[in-house]
This record gives sequence, C-alpha cells and structure tokens, in this order.
Amino acid sequence: MATPKAAPPPPPVFTSCSGDAAAMAALPRLRPDVDVAQDKPGGHVALAVRGRTPASWFPRSLPPAPGNEVIAYIYGTCFFRDLAAALETASTADHRVYILGWNCELKTELVGGKTLQDYLARPKVQVRAMLWDGVVARITGNVSISVPVDNPGTHHFLNTLPHGASILDAKHAQPATHHQKLIVVQGERGLIAFLGGMDIAHTRSTVNADLGEPWHDVHLRVTGPAARDCLKVFEERWLDHPEHEVLDRKLGAPVSPSFPPPTPRRALPSVTIPDRVPRAPGRWAAIGRTYPKPAAFPTSAGYRFAPDGVYTAWDLIQHGIATAQRFIYLEDQYMISRMARKALLDKVGQQDFEFLLILMNGSGAASSDYKMLIAERNRFREDLRKVDSTGKKWGMYILKKPPDRERQKSCGSYAHSKTWIFDDEYAVVGSANCENRGYTLNTEIVAGIADDANVHATGHGFARRLRIGLWHKHLGVPHADVFDWRKGLPLWTTPPGSAMVEKSDAMEPEPDLGGRFLPDASEMQAYETAWNRLIDPDARLP
Repeated sequence: MATPKAAPPPPPVFTSCSGDAAAMAALPRLRPDVDVAQDKPGGHVALAVRGRTPASWFPRSLPPAPGNEVIAYIYGTCFFRDLAAALETASTADHRVYILGWNCELKTELVGGKTLQDYLARPKVQVRAMLWDGVVARITGNVSISVPVDNPGTHHFLNTLPHGASILDAKHAQPATHHQKLIVVQGERGLIAFLGGMDIAHTRSTVNADLGEPWHDVHLRVTGPAARDCLKVFEERWLDHPEHEVLDRKLGAPVSPSFPPPTPRRALPSVTIPDRVPRAPGRWAAIGRTYPKPAAFPTSAGYRFAPDGVYTAWDLIQHGIATAQRFIYLEDQYMISRMARKALLDKVGQQDFEFLLILMNGSGAASSDYKMLIAERNRFREDLRKVDSTGKKWGMYILKKPPDRERQKSCGSYAHSKTWIFDDEYAVVGSANCENRGYTLNTEIVAGIADDANVHATGHGFARRLRIGLWHKHLGVPHADVFDWRKGLPLWTTPPGSAMVEKSDAMEPEPDLGGRFLPDASEMQAYETAWNRLIDPDARLP
C-alpha cells in the first residue's frame, strides 16, 4: 500500500499582522551555549550567550535598562492598528499624547476608517507635538531649501484644539532636519512609546507598486523603563524651545508643562502577537539620540540639554559592529555613511567574521535625495572588494516589486528601514539613516534591544525574530527556511522566484558624473569638499 503524500505546506502569509508570530511560535527552540554571568544593573542577573551578557552589547555611554517589552512592526498597517489601540487608552484630562515628527499626516487611516485626526480630536486628552517645519536650509530672506511635508496643516489643526498644542520646529542645524519619529501615549495602561522609521503617512499603507508602496519600514512599540526614556526625549526638546511657555499656559500649566507621573504599566494586546504566543517582557533596551554640538548651528547656541552634542544613536550602532563576531544584517534607505563604512570594513576584514549582508533602497529612488549617492556607494563597493575580493563575506541587495498582486498589498519595493541586527542577538532600530547626517547632524532617535540567553532558549529572542520576519517578507519563503541565518543566506545569494531581492554589488553609473562610476583625480578635491561640508558632513568635526 502506497504511503500517502504529505500535504504541501500552506503558502506564506504576508497580509496578516499576526502571521509572523504564529509561524515562529511553531519553530523549534534554540539551544545556545549558555552560562551564568553576573550582570546586575538594577539588581538583575543575566544569562550570557557565548559568554556575552545583554549589557555587553551596549556602549558605556548608554547602559541599558532591563524589564522592557519591545514589539516590532514590519508592515505599516500593523503599526497603525496598534497605535490606534494605544491612543484608545488615553481618555481623561490626566492623559497625554506626545508627538515628534518629520512628517505627520492627519488623514492617515489607522484602523476601521478612523484617521489620526479622529483620535487626536477627541476631547480631554492633552496633545503636544513638535513637527519639523520642512525647511532644510534658509538661504536668505524668503529663499530656502524645503521638503513638502504635511506638518504645517497638522500644526495648525492641533493649535485650534482646546486641548492641543503644537510647535512647528525650525530650531535645528542647517542644512539638516528634525528627523525623530516618536509618539508617546500616557493613558490608563501607562506609557506606550512608538519609534522607528515609520512616519504617520499614507506611504506606509497605500498600495502603489510603481511607487514602491507600501514602503518597507520597521517600527517599534516600547513599554517599560525605555518608554520613560522616550518621553524624556520629547520633554527635553519641548522645554528647550522658546514657544513652549505660551502653549503650556494655554493647556493650564502656568510655568512648565504638566508631565504627570506614569500610571502603573498594564499589558496592552498587540495585533502582531496573538494571545496564544508567549511574550517576552524582560528585554534590555537603551534609547539613543542624535543632536549636533552648538558649532553645527550657524545662528543658534544649540540645545541647552545637549551643550556638547549627543551621538548615542551612533554609539549603539558602532558598539554593535565592534561586538559582533559572526554576522551583521542591516537595512537602510541611503547607505552612505563614511563612519559606518570604516567600521564595517574593519569588521569584514577580521578573520573569523562570516558575513555582512546589506539591503538598501534602490539607487534610482535614493539618489533623488542625495547628489553623488551612487558614486559614494561605488566607493563602498570598491573598498569591500579590497578587503574581500571573492565576495564570500559580503553582499549588497535592493528590493524589487513583489511577484504577485496579493503580496503587493503589504510588500512594497521602496526600502525606508533603518535597522541593524548583530549575530541574531542585538538589534538597533530607529530613525537614523546610515549617513553621517543621521549620526551627527539631524535630530534622531533609535532603540538598541538585546535579550539574555533564557529568552533565546525559548526561541523568542527579539533580534532573531525580527530578522526571520524580515527575511520571510523579502524572500517569500517559510519562516523555517530562514530560522538559522547560515541556512537562509544561500537564498539571498541565489534568490528563489518568490524573492523580492536582487543583487546590487556591481558598480553603477553615476548620472551626476555623466555616467562614470567615480570622480577622476582632477575632480576628487572638489568632490571631497562638497561631500564632507555640504552633502553628508560629520558635524562632530570642525
């Protein structure tokens, strides 16, 4: 009697917010090398993975706090649904909503036809926002370099509300942007913070394959001690701005804004993690920021809360690069930072390091934002070949359109993510692009997240889960096929038909150089001056 054939596995799901969590809950547990290590910030004892404790992933400049729950979103509609649920927890005059935004569109649908405007217009709850004015640099008088953002309209709407107050913030270095993307809700379930790469904008949820929509991005929900650090990011910018006092009086705070003490935290359900899937509330997290030193401001003394500048967003990433032993996966919109390039080249050159995998936005889309972007990427490719001419230790990729219409509803080809994953143990997610501006000049916010070995052993380590979800999305294969990064890596080097990725390690023609790959010797001095002083400066330098 013939043995009946096993039923084929169901096709991968890309439109369900909870699909990743459910699929990963069915994967086998990990069995890492575990040993007990004394690592006791806050009285906690952490278990180490391969001798590394969670705190060892973080720089001394930014020690982490344990006891956080961190949930990642790799689909905009899922983030919007959880944001709506968080906003629902704020309903009284003692509750607050705080927003820092690069672009904040009021008409963005969050869930069930209800928009951000619908939630912010509800009575009683105080709403405070600091939104970028859209001006990159003021040349003279009324002449400026601007980006079309929806913030002026959102700003006006909030200030017409009796319980709303908004600052259209132009206090930043030039040429730079206020690039932080942060919402903190202080309601009946305590502080709930959202940060990452996603703006509250239609591009994260609308479907238009020709424009790469919905844009690929990564965002986080944070509760626990790190959420309080997120609120502090809002507080310090708000209290530093000269317009805050008038707005605070409007809301009934005569001297300084009312930042009520957080209520005790109570778990909030998430559309991405079903009730039947275990949740890990004990994650270690630190919130990094970017603020330039005062010398980067042409007409201002800078920020009183950051008299020497703050570069902890880069510190979290730099220390992750230095600490990684085997593998680095990163996603970035631009991928042009020379600071990051040097650190990554040093890492690839180490004998025991195994692979650097880079996913970046397509050069055609990204170069519209940056002059000479392709030439700078070519220099990185050239340097990587000098370190490893075989290409066995590195790979650069971009996204392409999904192969079917159903997947197109949630998987777009425009890569906007700013995400780093190191050895499947530590991740950094935020608003800071891999550019010197993001690490030294713009205002930025990122979160570093690590777990100890007892979490890894359950198969619910944050960094590993995030990478599996991202690779499943990009490659279109079952989660089990990318459970281990060594097993999943060949699916990048030889992508299956379901994959949305294509190699981008070859030199590309640079339109700004008439189609050549790199500037010639006679152009190099002018190129270097333009790049380092105007295009992507390191604001820490004179």
